[in-house]
Amino acid sequence: MTATEIAETLRGYRFRYANEDDLQEAVREALERSGIAAVREARLDGRSRVDLLAGRVAIETKIAGSRADLIRQLSRYARSPLVDEIVVVTNRARHLQIPDLIEGKHVEVVALLLGGLA
Repeated sequence: MTATEIAETLRGYRFRYANEDDLQEAVREALERSGIAAVREARLDGRSRVDLLAGRVAIETKIAGSRADLIRQLSRYARSPLVDEIVVVTNRARHLQIPDLIEGKHVEVVALLLGGLA
């Protein structure tokens, strides 16, 4: 499963969430319903733990934080030999303008509507 395929799958769902933890679980459930296995809070190394890992695709849910902080976080994930691609699921406009490639790894962004329902 590629980042593009996972992103397209997630774009077909509407998520209800009150916080980032709720969104992580909603994304995991959506992936599971679509036949995509994903592990929550997957440890990549001693410092990095990604919200979800589906095969070799890291999935980060983000409803707060700066664009610069997100890019730094994704760069850490991208340097992991366990990650080939990244998907970001966010409801923040500032997170939509991240590079398509980080550390040479493809990044897909799934934009949720503001307000907790997308």
